[in-house]
Amino acid sequence: MTEGPRPGGWLQERLGGQIFGGFLNRNVPEETGLPHTLGSATLFLLVVQVVTGIVLAMNYAPSPEHAYDSVTYIMTQIVFGPVLRGLHHWGSSALVIVVGLHTLRVFVWGSYKAPRELTWMVGVALLLLVMAFAFTGYLLPWTQRSYWATVVGTKIVGTVPLIGSWLLQVVRGEADVGPVTLVRFYAIHVLLLPALLAPLVTLHLYLVYRHSIAPRPGNEAAARKTKRFYPDQLAEDLAVSLVVLLALFGLTWIWGVPTEVRADPTSTAYVPRPEWYFLFFFQLLKYFQGPIWEPIGVIVLPLAVILLLFVLPLVDRRLERRPRRRPYAMAAAGVAVAAVAGLTYFGVVQAPPGTRTAPAGSPQALVERGHEIYVAGKCQDCHVIKGEGVDFGPELTHVGSGYAADKLAALIHNPLSVNPQASMPAFDKLSDADLRALVAYLLTLK
Repeated sequence: MTEGPRPGGWLQERLGGQIFGGFLNRNVPEETGLPHTLGSATLFLLVVQVVTGIVLAMNYAPSPEHAYDSVTYIMTQIVFGPVLRGLHHWGSSALVIVVGLHTLRVFVWGSYKAPRELTWMVGVALLLLVMAFAFTGYLLPWTQRSYWATVVGTKIVGTVPLIGSWLLQVVRGEADVGPVTLVRFYAIHVLLLPALLAPLVTLHLYLVYRHSIAPRPGNEAAARKTKRFYPDQLAEDLAVSLVVLLALFGLTWIWGVPTEVRADPTSTAYVPRPEWYFLFFFQLLKYFQGPIWEPIGVIVLPLAVILLLFVLPLVDRRLERRPRRRPYAMAAAGVAVAAVAGLTYFGVVQAPPGTRTAPAGSPQALVERGHEIYVAGKCQDCHVIKGEGVDFGPELTHVGSGYAADKLAALIHNPLSVNPQASMPAFDKLSDADLRALVAYLLTLK
């Protein structure tokens, strides 16, 4: 009796070599453990972003007239749409965190040293790609926050000496952020960046396979003791990936996706802020003002950091990998982490330069607080204001003309006390201060 074909045998005969066999059946240092799973967690999050991104892209129209409505359609009409968008939203933040931790771990352990220099360089390129994905994807929902953050972000390019105006035109495609910009960012996000991501990830995985996983610094001799990647280390990688997936589901279930109103390019009152992972750079630019210092903060410092990361293995050629024997490298890493954390914190608590906020306790401050409560409470999921929102409950575009303050407060606190047929849930857990603020905002809608 002849032996039947083995799984994958047909492909192996025609392509040559082992299909995944060499990668899965390789040996890794026996001490490979939890810290090394950051790389596999990064790969898993990239897969999550690609899979959810494909589904979202299939239901998205990249135009100012339809982008916001596309997102609303995904959230209200697509089966598991809120889950898919939640996974993509929280997955982007998780990816930035995990890839940052992975890069930091490799640096602290000196795993960028020979013979893994090229592995590190490709990893730095992947880090930059992740940030590019985050920046270009941020505009796509076409909300106030994403629009004005993109306006600020692209203006930074325009400050480059001599060629700033040309670069700004290349990035935006037009004088201001508009339809061409949205289509350009969409094309970069779903076509160009994935086309760069796939070969770089493949090359990175090959280099990891080629040079194996670096053991803990100082334990190079112990690396002679090995274990099989499959199933031993792969089981740990899959367990961590499962924990990451459950965390994303948890964040989606508890907090969902922050709700924002449609972008209004004519607004002059909106305070622009980038997403949290760009806040450190946003804050840094506050300290570099003027025609001389601004290019240093915008161009010189970022390019110097990026160049230093790329050439680090070529500059630091000592074989010593133990952190305690590399005090200058550890001090530099500590300063960098502290700087990013500190700048991010101040970017959160401080208002952007040139913005004016209403004095505390003023009527305008009360209205602004009411609008924040309206958005945070997802009132637009049931009501429409000036064409924005979901037409489930009464339209509120002119609600301030038809109701007095006390009646509006009663409708919000206990709708049945005003209308026995009301289907709106009671918001009786709002504090008195928040209720007054929400009523103040609604009274402005006339």
